[in-house]
Amino acid sequence: DFSHYDNFLDAAFLFNVVPASVQNLDLSDLERYFALGRGYQGEKGDVRALPMKKWFNTNYHYIVPKFEKDTQVKLAGHKIFDEFQEAKELGLNTRPVLVGPF
Repeated sequence: DFSHYDNFLDAAFLFNVVPASVQNLDLSDLERYFALGRGYQGEKGDVRALPMKKWFNTNYHYIVPKFEKDTQVKLAGHKIFDEFQEAKELGLNTRPVLVGPF
């Protein structure tokens, strides 16, 4: 249940819903993650953060994933699996939970 920034952004990375403009940046996965969440302006390019939307009628806002014409939704990440395995090795009873649907 840990996220560096946003659970919807985590799900977008898990399922390869990452705009080409960010995929093409010569950045680490973590830098690309934050580029989508907060934007990136630097030597390697310039991209805007994805928009945020209010979660129903609460103060929580979430990142809105961007589906492009060429987006291929597929399993592309392993963070949730690594964290599940780590918890299991620590003897913690847990289960993965995904937000959705998009």
